[in-house]
Amino acid sequence: MASATARKPARRNATRRTVLVAGTANVVVALAKLAAGLLSGSSAVLAEAAHSVADTLNQAFLLTSLHQGDRPADERHPRELELIRAEIEQTPGIDALLDLLTMHLGPDHLIIAARVDLSEDISAGQVEDLAEDIDRRLAEKLPQVPHVFIDPTPADRRGSSPERTGWSAEADADVAPSRKGSPLCSG
Repeated sequence: MASATARKPARRNATRRTVLVAGTANVVVALAKLAAGLLSGSSAVLAEAAHSVADTLNQAFLLTSLHQGDRPADERHPRELELIRAEIEQTPGIDALLDLLTMHLGPDHLIIAARVDLSEDISAGQVEDLAEDIDRRLAEKLPQVPHVFIDPTPADRRGSSPERTGWSAEADADVAPSRKGSPLCSG
């Protein structure tokens, strides 16, 4: 099975091809509607032609965003994901970072969701401290991160038990949010 990094260029190329095919189809449809509207004098068909032109512009915006996404990071835009991953992985009490999701909310906010495998001997109170520590360190290094969501999930959910992982639903109920607006999620 191909690695995720090997699949990304192929996926981007497939996406780019799809956008180009859709854009070309929209141009052809817009021209056909424009011709029909001009020949028939129908304002409704001309409005449809304008709508198809708008769809074509949407495809142009998509191509532009794909191009912008391919640009490498520069000094003004450091590799935030690498920094986030390193900060979470080096946190005592975390055995593994299982999944890391980020979402940009405009240019100034980055939401982080991390699914982690915790050490077997960690208590619910320590989980809260761990989450607060991650929040604090990431907020210091990345001021645009208002929320970090930690999802404590055993690496092998199949066959896992509270006894093996040190985590239970009862313990989860006692854990408070790690920082204002940053709840600690359970797996």
